[in-house]
Order: sequence, then structure tokens, then C-alpha cells
Amino acid sequence: MTHAEARNILEAMADGCDPMTGEALPMDHFLLDESVMEALLIALEALDGSSAADSKKPFARKPSKALPLPADFALPEAELMEAVELHRALAINPTANRIAALLCASPPSKDAEMRAHALYGRYEGQFPKAQIVPWLSDWMEKNKIIPPKESTKELHLYFGEPHFNKLNEKAISQLKEKVLALPIVRTENLSDDLIERRKTMPRSHEPWPEEELRLLKIATEFTNDLMFLGECFGRSPLALSAQAEKWLGDQQ
Repeated sequence: MTHAEARNILEAMADGCDPMTGEALPMDHFLLDESVMEALLIALEALDGSSAADSKKPFARKPSKALPLPADFALPEAELMEAVELHRALAINPTANRIAALLCASPPSKDAEMRAHALYGRYEGQFPKAQIVPWLSDWMEKNKIIPPKESTKELHLYFGEPHFNKLNEKAISQLKEKVLALPIVRTENLSDDLIERRKTMPRSHEPWPEEELRLLKIATEFTNDLMFLGECFGRSPLALSAQAEKWLGDQQ
């Protein structure tokens, strides 16, 4: 087996897919465990390092830890705004983590339009994604791309940056289908405000059935991206955070 073949297999598993068929793994599969995913990423780094000596091209191994950026570090404002608008055009909520992933091509995007964009991988190899996420978070807050931290102080700390989402496309589709199948029971005597609110959050002010809580509990084991969860469950970030606190407890 060549290094390239081995890397393809490891990358597929790290991406939550069956390396033989390319099918998404079930949510309870052992490969989706956080420690297993971390081990796969370490194996990929080790494989890259061992195969570098055989390559005719110079190989620069990415640092494993995020290093502090220079005090005067800045990315071009025009590029950042273009990255934000690209995500919005694709109906993806722009976050610091997602924009960093676009600019560094880490992890590789599954979206063909994203990969084809001129910004994709613009800074790949110059610094790891994790290194610029805090800077991007501050930039987005200053430019009101995301709500300031003060407005999210009531959210559970688990939902803070950096965001992660280990749900693959099939799992996301299944989650949305299951939530969509839940009945809406509060349909009468709704205020005009609630009617308007439900245009973007269809389950706003609905009772919480056990099945929805079960789905949310499973989802929070795979992601802490509240904007993404809001899209899936049709509820506000505060409502989701308040329910998740029942099993997240007082994590610090």
C-alpha cells in the first residue's frame, strides 16, 4: 500500500466515512468518538511527516499547536468581507471557525462552490486554522458580523468558541428530518410577534417533547455550534442552551 492510499483511508475515517464505500458512518459509530478522531488526525500528521522525505517537493509540516500571532497581524478586510458574503450566499452561518477553515482549507471542504472560490486555501500552509480563529472572532465582533460576547453571556460556556461540528452530511440530514417530523402542538391564539418569529424559528415557544430533548442531547455530543443547532431545531440559541444545560451542568 502506498502512502497516498493509506492517507486516503485515514482521511475518509477522520471525515466520518466508511473508507471502502464512502458512506457516512452512523452517529454511534466508534470512529466518531472524539479520542478516535484525534488519534486519526495524529496518524495523518505522522504519515505526512514520514512521507515527506520521499517527496521531490519541499514539505513543511504544520505545527500541532496554535502559536500566538504577531501583534500587528491582520488579514485583508476585503477578503474577510468576501468570505463572510460567500458563506451567506451559500446559506451557511459565517463563524470565525468556518472562515478560518475556508482560508486555510482545513479541514478540506465538501462544498464544490466553496472549493472553487479564489479564497479557498489562500493561507494554507502559512499558519494553522486554530491560530487565526481567536483573531477572526475578535474581528467579527468588532465588525458586528456576530453578536458581541456581552449578548451571549447567558449561554452555556460549552457553546463558546472555538466551535466544532463532527456531524457528517448524512447525520445532519437525518437530524433535520427527525426534528421536522415532530408535531407542532401550539397553533392557536398566537401573538403577532410569535407568528413573525416562527417564520425563521418554526418551533419557537413550543413545548419540549422527550424525543426532541433526546435528539438535542445526541447533537450536542457532536457539535457546540448553536447557530447550526438553531437551524436544525428551529429554536433560539438561548432556548437550546437552557435545555442543554440540564445535561451539560456547570461545565467550565
